[in-house]
Amino acid sequence: MERHIRSNDFGLQGCYFIRRLANNLGEPQKSYALNAIDRAITFWKGPRVHRPIPLRAPWLLAEQWSRKLRKLMTSHSHQVQYFNITLQAPSTSIVFTKYPSVMDSLCNFKDIASQWAAAEAPLCACEHLRPFSRLEPSDHTQHLYINGDDITHLHTKHPAAFVSIATGSLQNKIFPPKKDIFDSLKEAFRVWTHKNRLPPMPLRILEEIWNTAWPSHSTNLQQHITHRDIVAFRKLFPHAVFHNEDKRASSLRIYCPHLYYQCLTKTFSDPAIFRTLSDDPTTIVMNTVTKLQRRFRRQYPWALGKGRDLPNAYVLPKRKKQFTQGRPIVSFVSAPFRPMLNCVAKLLYNLIALAFPHNLAKGFFTSIDTSRFVDSWYLTLRYLSSKMSTGPDEILSVNPKKGNTPGDVVKGRACRTLNVTRKIYIRDIESIITMSLQMTQFSIGNKVFEQIRGSPMGSPLSPALCLMVVALSEEVWYRTFQTTLATLDLSSRLLRYVDNRLCLVNRSWLDDPAFTTFLHPMFYGEPIVLETEPDQEFLGFCIEFNPFALRYSPPRDRSQVMVLSHCTACTEMLAFLKKTFNP
Repeated sequence: MERHIRSNDFGLQGCYFIRRLANNLGEPQKSYALNAIDRAITFWKGPRVHRPIPLRAPWLLAEQWSRKLRKLMTSHSHQVQYFNITLQAPSTSIVFTKYPSVMDSLCNFKDIASQWAAAEAPLCACEHLRPFSRLEPSDHTQHLYINGDDITHLHTKHPAAFVSIATGSLQNKIFPPKKDIFDSLKEAFRVWTHKNRLPPMPLRILEEIWNTAWPSHSTNLQQHITHRDIVAFRKLFPHAVFHNEDKRASSLRIYCPHLYYQCLTKTFSDPAIFRTLSDDPTTIVMNTVTKLQRRFRRQYPWALGKGRDLPNAYVLPKRKKQFTQGRPIVSFVSAPFRPMLNCVAKLLYNLIALAFPHNLAKGFFTSIDTSRFVDSWYLTLRYLSSKMSTGPDEILSVNPKKGNTPGDVVKGRACRTLNVTRKIYIRDIESIITMSLQMTQFSIGNKVFEQIRGSPMGSPLSPALCLMVVALSEEVWYRTFQTTLATLDLSSRLLRYVDNRLCLVNRSWLDDPAFTTFLHPMFYGEPIVLETEPDQEFLGFCIEFNPFALRYSPPRDRSQVMVLSHCTACTEMLAFLKKTFNP
């Protein structure tokens, strides 16, 4: 077949013609035919045929905005069809791009953290926060913070959008400035025409549709948040720090910079966990990349990825610490070696479920000694030896991302093949774990810190390693007391989510060695110490025993739910709801 379409009987135009017909086939014949025809087109040195790319356009409140865009694309495609030598029908579907959130536009905590790292003196903002603070007048010596929900009388002097910013979710989307939206629209059509092999669209046509759509959009703006509202809201609290708090990621908190500086200092100055390095971030990254390339580049050329930045850190202030101390958060988004860490983490999750089928749940992260990780890995291999070959030369395959069925549409693109499968030798996993445990440096601005205890915070591999340690302990416990546990009635339940454990058994079992061992605070070994909670809540549910009932605690404020007026297309909101309730 492929030899025939390379002959003069078909030619380049014939290849383009049958390729368009091949799009109507079903899988897997469609993929086989398209790949063979594409190789023939390359043989004829013709332009490559790209998949039809949808228009990734900004969303507006203008009436019939989607219909106008689709009509414009269809009209342009018909006008320039004689220039379409590939005979590929361009896509006229639309994917609306996401706008920045209130968190992205308003919160300046990363800039304040960089100023703290550079030892810049903070400016007090208590004068502007005091009218909204709940502190007594005698507490003038204390630096202030305010909750977004405390700002209740903004609507008397300011637009309704200010109330949405203060009391709403930080994940609410906002409309960028007019110029930015128009620039993104021009860029969207430029990419659409280029990817679909079409001549560019004249600028005057885009200006015509823009001049008719923007007045309609401005008229329909009611309680929607715009970039202008964000700028005006920030001016109400000069020099203040806009952020959230620990375990309330969607709620706005406004801090005095002095208080936020105290939080950063107490969080990252603990000598038992962190220490400061004098090296430059660029130097540390270069040394790390050199070491990784020397060890893994030949066998795993994909392992390093494109990231070349040192992990960045910030803090989530804790209310129970009066916001003078917080939870450190480290981001590995643009760090090197992230593709390999993601693959090994997913691989470990699959192996843990196979080796330790009786572990209570998934997810665990705490400061565990690094030596326990390597020992737990070898013990995991011993548990797996009865179910699979665990020799050093055995290859383990893993999909780095969730696979897509051919034909599925993801973000406007139809998937033709499954995702790439990565292959890792068992003998290399120990060195990968050891290397990941050495990536403990992170930066705040130009200041470099090193974590000196536990697995690296923020690393994609750390939760899987910690889960492996605790799952091993739970599996040993289950096999030790298997006879006792097999006699439990159906009403007994043992659950764990991260470091939250739930034990529902009859009181007569509490003196049994199986449960005295399980309920011991040092069940997992040092440094993991468990604490008993006095109430009956578990992950937002309250368990009642007389009579037996399970009561759910709903969100307590508006900030935990995104408002309907936030700047996102209805189709995107419906897709989010569908994904949430039908995972």
